[in-house]
Amino acid sequence: MSGCWLWTGWGTHDGYGRFAVTQKVKFSAHRFAYELYRGPIPLGRTLDHLCRVRRCVNPAHLEPVSLRENILRGEGLAALNASKTHCPEHLVNLVLLNSKGDRGCRLCYRRWVNASWHRNKHRYQRKETTMERPRPVPEPEPEEPQPQGP
Repeated sequence: MSGCWLWTGWGTHDGYGRFAVTQKVKFSAHRFAYELYRGPIPLGRTLDHLCRVRRCVNPAHLEPVSLRENILRGEGLAALNASKTHCPEHLVNLVLLNSKGDRGCRLCYRRWVNASWHRNKHRYQRKETTMERPRPVPEPEPEEPQPQGP
């Protein structure tokens, strides 16, 4: 996208333009430009740079969207993970595994559970007790003498 108006003044460590009216009153340059040319930013919305240039203050390149939408449009880790639809190893669709909405491959999950059980099976197996008292061996009863025949 061309036509960016690049902010040349002071900026934040992550690339957004900033300016200060006083020591305590500071503004984001792109938010100020949007409100000046297009009106107030709707409540609960954040500005997304359609051009993906953080220093750009061109109001035509800014769109008010929800924070979630802004994150998913970006290039960060959340956007990268949200775009995954298939397991790279098994080439199957990712499916929901739990109530939190975590996605994952059932085959990979099953393999992980199996490996975890084998790693920890010593915790699950019944332990033999070695502290048993030895049982006394009964002494054989003395045999009665048998009468001897004539």
